[in-house]
Amino acid sequence: VRSAVLNEIEDMLKRAIGDARQEAQDAQTRAFFGGITDDDIGGGTD
Repeated sequence: VRSAVLNEIEDMLKRAIGDARQEAQDAQTRAFFGGITDDDIGGGTD
């Protein structure tokens, strides 16, 4: 039988990993679209 403590720790780790993955994906998306926007603005003004 697994202890409640082990289950709790496992849940915390899963949540932390999920949050970290989401954060990385958000940052990647922002960088991608931010890069396109910056290039478009730079190209237009130059």
